[in-house]
Amino acid sequence: MDHSIRHYGLVQGAVEVGYMEELFMEFSGKKNAGEIIKWLQDREHLILMWMGISPEDLDREIPVVFKVGHELREYEKDLPLSDLVLHL
Repeated sequence: MDHSIRHYGLVQGAVEVGYMEELFMEFSGKKNAGEIIKWLQDREHLILMWMGISPEDLDREIPVVFKVGHELREYEKDLPLSDLVLHL
């Protein structure tokens, strides 16, 4: 299957990720775009979206998977991130 990888800026990436989390039931602890923006706005981050060809429309790309990477700091204020840093 042909695919492409797109890099998104914070706002558009947050909207795309929030949409995918709402669309698919597999996600627990779903986040909306506002939460994602708040979480990432003051740290280095990277939002990537893998796009594949739609089986119904070969001229259309659809999102297949996303990946959000972000900076971790030694002293995190956010409890889940602080716990992650502690375990690393």
